[in-house]
Amino acid sequence: MSSGTKRINDDDARIATQKEINAINERETAFKEGVGHALAWIYRQQCWSPEKIARRIKGLKPGTWRAYAQASYPNNRSLHVIAAFSWLSQVSMLALLKGTLIQTHWDTMDEHSLCALLHSSLLSKKQFYALMMFLANDLEELGVKLTALFWDRLAEVSNYPDDFMAPRELDLEEFRADYYESTGFVLRALREKSGYSIEQMAEVIGVSEERYLGYENPDRSTNIPVQAAYRLKLGFHLKDTTGFLVKMHRFPGFFKARKVQQLRDELIFELFSHVPPNHKGRFVVLARNIMEFRQNQAR
Repeated sequence: MSSGTKRINDDDARIATQKEINAINERETAFKEGVGHALAWIYRQQCWSPEKIARRIKGLKPGTWRAYAQASYPNNRSLHVIAAFSWLSQVSMLALLKGTLIQTHWDTMDEHSLCALLHSSLLSKKQFYALMMFLANDLEELGVKLTALFWDRLAEVSNYPDDFMAPRELDLEEFRADYYESTGFVLRALREKSGYSIEQMAEVIGVSEERYLGYENPDRSTNIPVQAAYRLKLGFHLKDTTGFLVKMHRFPGFFKARKVQQLRDELIFELFSHVPPNHKGRFVVLARNIMEFRQNQAR
């Protein structure tokens, strides 16, 4: 495996105490409601309608996407569905899992920087590069010189092929199979290397032992609820869950997307830290206009 491939660090994984598991249980309902809030917020910020999403992600009707974004949605939201939207929107799963606190995922950014980031995250490599160059040149005219680190990061992110973006049409069933196969492989590796029992794993994730074993050995009927990711992250004190994607072979772009997201976060933060306050709104409008043009192209 290449040095750039990220695994779950078994040394960092520490199973929750019973007191911590009880606290996770108590917060689970609020978490499920929060995911609906997070989805609705991203829908608004990136101009997603349920119909637009359904045209891009094949397998769910617009009504289901509309229901998923309601805090009062009574059923479990499927983890692979949220992951597919994460890929489409280029908003990390860690951000979506923050629920009502989603904006704190970018707590170092002001409102304008965050809006620019969410708009520009939907751009292709060439479109994003063109936007960054336009803004950088505009700043130079204002007497602002960007750092060498900014240019190095821009060069790095420009080297990624566009397969980090979700395909024009994503087959949800194929994505489900690839996503759960990778998740199951890493779950099993985490359990075996850490020495945890099946009973312990099942308790942390909040399911029966039989159902947990189904997560490790998924089939076409496997459907993991999104709260399992929340419980897994807190229950094993994991800083990041990107390592669960390392065995995705049919859709490797989803794994690459996380690195691109990080680089774009850093670029937007660096650039907007130099933008005069009276110019930030204009820069955000430009990013939004290009995003909407990109979305219309994808119809």
